Amino acid sequence: MAIVTRRRVNLCVKGTIWLVCVTGFLFQASRVVELYEKYEFTVTVFEEMRSNIEFPAVTICTEQWVNRSVLCKNHEPDCDLDSSSVTRLLYDYDLRADVSLEPEILFTCKLVSDAPGCSSVDCVRMIKRTHFRAPSYGCYTFDIHQHAQKHNPFFDCKTPWLYELHLRSMWDTNATARFSAVNKYPIIVHQKEVCPPERLSPIYLRQGLHYAISIEQKSFERLPPPVASRCMDYISMGYFSQFHGFKNYEICVQECVMARELKTCGCVRPDYEFAEYAYPDRMCNKRQRGPCSIQMVKIDAVGPCKSQCGQPCHELTYDVKLVGLHEDETKTPEGYSSFSVTISFGSDLQTIYEYSHTITAIEAFGYIGGYIGMWLGISLYSIYIVLEENLLKKGKDFIKKHCVKGSSGNRSKITPSPGNVTSMNRASR
Repeated sequence: MAIVTRRRVNLCVKGTIWLVCVTGFLFQASRVVELYEKYEFTVTVFEEMRSNIEFPAVTICTEQWVNRSVLCKNHEPDCDLDSSSVTRLLYDYDLRADVSLEPEILFTCKLVSDAPGCSSVDCVRMIKRTHFRAPSYGCYTFDIHQHAQKHNPFFDCKTPWLYELHLRSMWDTNATARFSAVNKYPIIVHQKEVCPPERLSPIYLRQGLHYAISIEQKSFERLPPPVASRCMDYISMGYFSQFHGFKNYEICVQECVMARELKTCGCVRPDYEFAEYAYPDRMCNKRQRGPCSIQMVKIDAVGPCKSQCGQPCHELTYDVKLVGLHEDETKTPEGYSSFSVTISFGSDLQTIYEYSHTITAIEAFGYIGGYIGMWLGISLYSIYIVLEENLLKKGKDFIKKHCVKGSSGNRSKITPSPGNVTSMNRASR
């Protein structure tokens, strides 16, 4: 009885151990599967020297972009001081094109380098008027990658980070419109072949001053869905003339909002930078603009568009630092005003942010395999011992039962009975 009780206790202990091991394995394996299915990511940051550094594009927004004589034609000579002129520019796309000054009139541009194989380049033809920023800014973008000819000497240079961009804007104060007394001009350094509708600028230029700006490139390599970074490959979507280049996150959001606005209001407000190019015939008038603004706030059009658009899978950004500021030393003719800026790389290093899976499928299987060895390895060994003991016991019992029974049967057949013994004795006599 004591032996049977001891065996039951051993079986209960071993069964409990087996249950605990299986439970521990299932718990940790489920955590690994859960982590994998979340598709989380980690970011590795490292530096790369003298490789894949691209000279950026530069956008400057200025109020001194309107030819006053064209704007005030059939109006008062000082119509630019009237708020109605700003309203006209806001709602009349054709007027914007008519009154805008050509880049060659407003800017001088030169890329300068003394590095071997890197010739200096006159780059004013690489500046184009790209968009209008409410209430009265005209934005011009320098992008040598997009607007230069393929045989331009710039593309023969193997060290583009040694170039310096010299930009200068000069205008006739008597010939250009005067919309504001603030006179500050945002400058944005951004990725080539992209024209972002960015409203935040790290530096604002002012007339009469020269700015020296140092930049450093950062590169982001993100992962597409289902990974949580949810990047979008805007480059593969192609070039869009209405956006003056490839899309990025900001352009994607604006395009989405304009599409929802057209569906909701039946028109698109002129407040968007690219409305005049994307929907030139569907502009809201003054009467429609106010009610449309209220409707768009009510439906929260921006939120869903931010969720729909992802950050670029490949993106270049530039850290901008003001390293010098002084009066513009270039002589300006009487009646003219100006500002100038020099942009150059402060380092031949770029910082790369590389996104990767927190856990890959192979790693997940590796972890689960390790847990099998750690948890189920013990329990399976215990099961093996139990099975071995039970099988051996049953085998011994089987042998004893059948072999002993068979041998006793054979002996009963050979042993003579008393009657047979008497008969045998008589026969012998």
